[in-house]
Amino acid sequence: MSQISIIQIGFPPIEPWMSLEEQEFRKKFSLEMEWIIMTGRFPFKDCAYRVEYFSTSVGGECITGKVVVGKQLCYFFKSSRVVGMLSSEYAFLKAWSKIIRTPEIYAVLQISHVVTGELMIEEWLPFHTLANNLPIRQRIASGISFNMGHTLANMHKVKAEGFGRPQLGQELVGTFSSFSEEINEAMKHRLGLLINEGLLPLSICGDVNRAIEHVTKSLDYDKPALTHCDFKPDNIFVDDKMSIIVIDPNCRISQ
Repeated sequence: MSQISIIQIGFPPIEPWMSLEEQEFRKKFSLEMEWIIMTGRFPFKDCAYRVEYFSTSVGGECITGKVVVGKQLCYFFKSSRVVGMLSSEYAFLKAWSKIIRTPEIYAVLQISHVVTGELMIEEWLPFHTLANNLPIRQRIASGISFNMGHTLANMHKVKAEGFGRPQLGQELVGTFSSFSEEINEAMKHRLGLLINEGLLPLSICGDVNRAIEHVTKSLDYDKPALTHCDFKPDNIFVDDKMSIIVIDPNCRISQ
């Protein structure tokens, strides 16, 4: 077998706002990627690989980049130290792929040699995102805005069980048993932060609880659905035929 050549261009970016755990994960990730390729765990085999890392937006939770295998085969990858995040993304995209267009996912690997987390390998999309392709007026005139709404409505037709973040190992089952549990847990931290900062009065908690109760009763008729929670032009690719491809969900099961 020919000797494997690996070229890694740059390193996963590290920003001051990242947690110490995330920074440590990123410092060591290139060694993990090299080990994955050298031991044959990467799903596409060749004797030459080039790994390129992308810059990270504020709040970004994943390392992203591309792997060029051989002379021209190109694949997108993303990795997270949060076990279950990419498994959930794979499950959601696979479920949606029956009714909308999503990138093909080739593998989700559990990594643990140098760092612990997940690595997802997916189709390389040679297109621009909607945010970088068309201004708002052209999106409306071309019908893409209408298509976005239709696509999102179709995505919400895919039903699941439970509410909130997907359970580890049961990606189509939510952590909470009810919508009110899910919202109360989310609001507990956010309301507490705003109240402690003096931006909201303590008395608002009663109003919030009554609103949650009212919304919960009005939603009892329908099962919870797979929700994207980050559906925006940055997470939608547009191909040459002006068809849209949905990527990068912030996976949640809700109504």
